[in-house]
Amino acid sequence: MQGGFSLPALHQAWPRAARGKRGRPDVATFERGWPAVLVELCAALRDGSWRPGSYRTFLFEERGKRRLISAAPFADRVVHHARPALRAGMESARPIRVV
Repeated sequence: MQGGFSLPALHQAWPRAARGKRGRPDVATFERGWPAVLVELCAALRDGSWRPGSYRTFLFEERGKRRLISAAPFADRVVHHARPALRAGMESARPIRVV
């Protein structure tokens, strides 16, 4: 995941990742230290040292159906929300024609 990730892109992705999850402890921890956390996350993405965290799994019941849900750590969700901006930048670039 080298290159392409910028601090502004991560800063814009953070509120989207937090939507509907503000009461969770991991989101609150992230938000308390957000400037440093975003800078560290951006640096790790740029230098290639970032690795996804462990997913947490839980059972969710809806309309009588039980489902096993796997949820990414909050910092990973921020990265997931920043990726569309990265892809959009890549898609706007001209394709290279190989002959």
